[in-house]
Amino acid sequence: MHIAKTKKHSAEAYTLVETITVLVLSLSFFVFPVLSFRSLEHEQSTQRFFDQLEKRIDLAQQSAIIHQQATRFYYDPIRHSLLFDVPAYSSMEWQVLPIPETLTVERHAMITYAANTGNESSLKAYEFYWVEKQQRIIYQFQLGGGRYIKKVQSS
Repeated sequence: MHIAKTKKHSAEAYTLVETITVLVLSLSFFVFPVLSFRSLEHEQSTQRFFDQLEKRIDLAQQSAIIHQQATRFYYDPIRHSLLFDVPAYSSMEWQVLPIPETLTVERHAMITYAANTGNESSLKAYEFYWVEKQQRIIYQFQLGGGRYIKKVQSS
């Protein structure tokens, strides 16, 4: 009967420094995407805010025309939100629009849409500053028609 000879096992092992290096490199592969995702999430929530703002401005104006009652919206600094004051019987549940933490409100004024016509008879503006992108987003309301012009300026 033939007995196989086994080789001696080497007693070498990884050092503590090598193990820590491998752990740090592995951890960086997981941390980098998480940080990138968080930044992307902030940007998308800010973009969603502007989309919602534009839709709600249009809805507030349309509500003034349809319900023949003045509507308005304004900035509430305590809640850091825009509040839309529309008729109670309009069954709209979008009166509060929270402003993301990524934005600061630089300029604001109460915007009122007239009953029946939906006109806004002033040249008021809302100005937001997006700190991360160093941009100013300005909604300049036009005299008469209740429309606005959106301007994006880099600082």
